[in-house]
Amino acid sequence: MVKLNDPFAVKAWGGDIADRNVRGWSWRAFEGSSLGEPGVGSLRRVISQRVPWYVALLLGVTGALLIGRAAWLQGVQGSYWRAVAEGNRIRLDVVSASRGLIVDQVGRPLAQNVASFHLVAVPAELPADEVERQELLTRVLGDLPTELLRQEEITELVRPSYLPVVVASPLSHELALRLMAKVNEGSGLRIEPMAERTYVGGAAIAPLVGYVGPVSAEEYKGADGAYRLTDTKGKVGLELQYENLLRGQAGVRQVEVDASGLERKVFATEAAVAGARLTLTVDAELQGVAYESLQRAVEASGRKGGSVVVLNPWDGAVRAFVSY
Repeated sequence: MVKLNDPFAVKAWGGDIADRNVRGWSWRAFEGSSLGEPGVGSLRRVISQRVPWYVALLLGVTGALLIGRAAWLQGVQGSYWRAVAEGNRIRLDVVSASRGLIVDQVGRPLAQNVASFHLVAVPAELPADEVERQELLTRVLGDLPTELLRQEEITELVRPSYLPVVVASPLSHELALRLMAKVNEGSGLRIEPMAERTYVGGAAIAPLVGYVGPVSAEEYKGADGAYRLTDTKGKVGLELQYENLLRGQAGVRQVEVDASGLERKVFATEAAVAGARLTLTVDAELQGVAYESLQRAVEASGRKGGSVVVLNPWDGAVRAFVSY
């Protein structure tokens, strides 16, 4: 009978671990903990005992920097960043005031307001990609009459400014409705109501009353916040002379917006105050008669022009003031 070897039997032959008289014996080599020991080999690489300390020091310094930065932002600069966050969440929309009327001595209007609209762009809210921005502007502005477009303002839309800019004005009610279908909320374009200034009497009252026009860049900078770039102001005549009384005081809406700039909630509203009504001593009918008479006289005499002033002899009030 063949005797099989017991696979579980412990083999007892070989060297004795207690015999350490062999030259070059090292317990560190035996335990696998030697690293660069002269004359001693190792079967595995050992991490230096200093590495954990370096890692701990690095983590400690990094943690201290993060904690210090967080304490600086939340403690020292907390109120500042809180105000910035609120500013991004809360938007102030200016409500334009209705410009005051100019009427003659019996209340006949010489300068009045007609409801209209204008197309406003906020450059910083337009698509950042140039191709997308041009596609949006082409789609919205493509069908508008050229005389309504403000080319100078349109070319400045590449600047990342949050100041609203009028790119087309004035728009009729029908045209504004067509554009509303093309302008999505949050696109950077919006339709705003406005009061278009119109004058009654034509050339007869033009030199007296004057006219209004868009606020220029120089006027905007010199007004110290009194005007927006979308406002109009008196340029000449009574419109300029009594600008502070006629323009009124703008209102404001405080609204909550989301990250896309879409309006979510209205917090507060301050109503606009309309401009003062300016009543003149001029008589509109007499103004027209004086202008026609002067026109005929100038053309008959071959002169280049002339002017007429009609005064009330009792109190010196100006009843007509025309220039041709």
